[in-house]
Amino acid sequence: VSEKISKTLQHYKQNSKEYIALQPLVETHLHNLQSSSRMMYVYIFSALGIVVLFTACINFINLFTAYSDRRTKEISIKKVVGSSQRQLVLQFLSEATLFVVIATFLAIVFVLFALPHFNVLTGKQLAITFSMQNICMLLGLVFLTGLAAGFYPALVVSFQQPLLVLRNRSRKSSKQSYLRKSLIVLQ
Repeated sequence: VSEKISKTLQHYKQNSKEYIALQPLVETHLHNLQSSSRMMYVYIFSALGIVVLFTACINFINLFTAYSDRRTKEISIKKVVGSSQRQLVLQFLSEATLFVVIATFLAIVFVLFALPHFNVLTGKQLAITFSMQNICMLLGLVFLTGLAAGFYPALVVSFQQPLLVLRNRSRKSSKQSYLRKSLIVLQ
């Protein structure tokens, strides 16, 4: 059909630079060929969502780092008793990931309860679909957030000298406070 339309257009308008393009009907909502595309709004709101998620991750990393600072004596005792650095890092990573899993579960429950009220408020019929692709993306996001939140505190706490911590002679490094302050400024 596209070829026939092009031939017909060239037959009646020779040397015309105009063209006719066909588009599937299901794509006309977001991909309008004649005017500005509505996909731009999808990209803008997706970018805003990523920025909000990045800010929340930074906030979680700051909170988890502050939480891990309070546990230095516990970690030092574990090191003295015989825990390896690898075990401590795995403990922190698993704790951070567990916190992220719980927060994600609570967020999903909140959204499921709030969505009908939001639909009434906006007059739309939005729904959450639990497809395999969405579940995989959510699990990947949970895993990456857990790694990002737990990796830095795990390394900082596991490298501290247990005897200095237990004698209250542990020195806070300026790098650690500099990183935390820069994360707060970035947030």
